[in-house]
Amino acid sequence: GLRMLDEILGCFAQEGGLRLRVKCAGDLHIDDHHTTEDVAIALGECLATALGNKAGCNRMGCATVTLGTACVEAVMDLSNRPHFEHDLRFVDEMVGDVSAEMLVHAFDSFATNGRMTLHLVQRGEAAQVSGRDLACAAARAIGLALKQCAAIDPRRAGATASSKGTLAA
Repeated sequence: GLRMLDEILGCFAQEGGLRLRVKCAGDLHIDDHHTTEDVAIALGECLATALGNKAGCNRMGCATVTLGTACVEAVMDLSNRPHFEHDLRFVDEMVGDVSAEMLVHAFDSFATNGRMTLHLVQRGEAAQVSGRDLACAAARAIGLALKQCAAIDPRRAGATASSKGTLAA
């Protein structure tokens, strides 16, 4: 597989309080694109299915993670209106065995297929940040934000966190 992809999935799962079991047979002899993208799509789809109509969930959350010299804030809304924004500034083209471009695309694919709005904001100067630390900080922040979003708020009494009463697509 791809060691960097495995590492960010581990960071995400650990902070999100999730147990992941991922198996992917990709075309690594060509490049990292399809494997990285397909895993992110599948993970997002599984999350959307597991959360269902999100009744009782907090729905919104944010978290900031510092790892080494990298600091990333994730702001998330389980809105059923997929959107991804980021200002992650990877200095090098590759982060381990995955391209920086594909890591960003993986976060986008996860948000789109998880039917969420996700913003990743990098704090600090990019020139001093290792790509590994930046990717892992982002994955950890996403996991923590998701944990907040998916937590049940007993005050909602099972109602969906929306003034309309639904998060219809």
